[in-house]
Amino acid sequence: MKLKVRNLGSFRGLMFRRKPKIPVLIKLNGHGIHTWFVFYQIRAVFLDVNCIVTDVRWHLKPFSAYKPRAPPAFVIESRVDDPWLPTLGERVDLEVMNI
Repeated sequence: MKLKVRNLGSFRGLMFRRKPKIPVLIKLNGHGIHTWFVFYQIRAVFLDVNCIVTDVRWHLKPFSAYKPRAPPAFVIESRVDDPWLPTLGERVDLEVMNI
């Protein structure tokens, strides 16, 4: 699956931002994520270093935290109504747009 994403680096993610029009890519170092100061539900798709989907949270609520089963290399955060429906084990070809 080819997916166009916006690169947001590794710190702020969607905190204090409006709902993204396209999914955003955030580099992780084996840690989980939190949605403190994200004022809407998001979908979080965790990827390993080979861009294979290892975990998906469909409706991550505001002001919550989540640690995936396996240490992720990246997370793709998107709107919960995004048309892309990832499946575990799927390889994602990323087209990264820098901001």
